[in-house]
Amino acid sequence: MNTTEEIQMAILRKISELVEASISNYHKVFSIDTTKDETLIFKDRFSISGQEYANSLYIASVGGGFDLYINDETPPIAAIAGLSVGNEQIATIRIVGKGAGTAVIRVGVYRK
Repeated sequence: MNTTEEIQMAILRKISELVEASISNYHKVFSIDTTKDETLIFKDRFSISGQEYANSLYIASVGGGFDLYINDETPPIAAIAGLSVGNEQIATIRIVGKGAGTAVIRVGVYRK
């Protein structure tokens, strides 16, 4: 027969399992043609229900070069390989291409 303490511990374990299952890290890698402009709207790009923001951005390569506007803020940020942005709520990234090539960016989401 279970004691009250055993029942409480079982309930706490189950609650901990449910909380841990709801915390997830996601990321997507985007290849961008830098001969043209493109806008990434993250609520359309992530398959996570209800996710509207990315939390981090990393530029792996710049291709032919580009400027980016995070959440349509100005002035633009000139893309530099290795640039990272974290702890942000990034809803959109507008990319303005500067030349022929393919850029690669990684965008991450931490969801609780």
